[in-house]
Amino acid sequence: MDTLDYMYRLVVGNFQNISFLVLIFILFKDRDQLKIMWDKIAYFIGFMVVLSLVRLCVMDQTIPQGFNRLSLSAFLWVGLEDVFFVMIPIYITRFCKTKFLKFAVWVFFTALFASGHIYQGLTAVAITALYPYFISRKYILKTSLATVMICHFVYDCFTFLTVKANKVLHLLHYF
Repeated sequence: MDTLDYMYRLVVGNFQNISFLVLIFILFKDRDQLKIMWDKIAYFIGFMVVLSLVRLCVMDQTIPQGFNRLSLSAFLWVGLEDVFFVMIPIYITRFCKTKFLKFAVWVFFTALFASGHIYQGLTAVAITALYPYFISRKYILKTSLATVMICHFVYDCFTFLTVKANKVLHLLHYF
């Protein structure tokens, strides 16, 4: 096992522990990140209803096998992804003096995040690579971490239920 592989396993293996430490830091030093903006969440749920209906109309019938093994309870930890893969780079980049260093930090955390979604297929990796910087970071800066964590949970639940509904519709097609 080389050094880079060891570091990857060390970081990813302690993902939840590190995330909880960051949450404790936020609790004492950046409390505004814990405010929940319910109006933004309600708007997002409406968006997800429309998106789910569109997905059901255009979704490919073949779903990567790794996705079928997920249970809804797996999404209880999804908010920690926002803590680890977005808040940590936000805090680190505050101390970076050059744009290149900021860019390198975001590339590193984005690559870690995307690699965790390989079970969903390469298309999903490419799409999820956009999430930390272009979506989550943007909305954390506009709203709060707590709001984004809840929206991320809602998004994953809708995606999970859409895939399951797609399977049912696919089975009904044969009757």
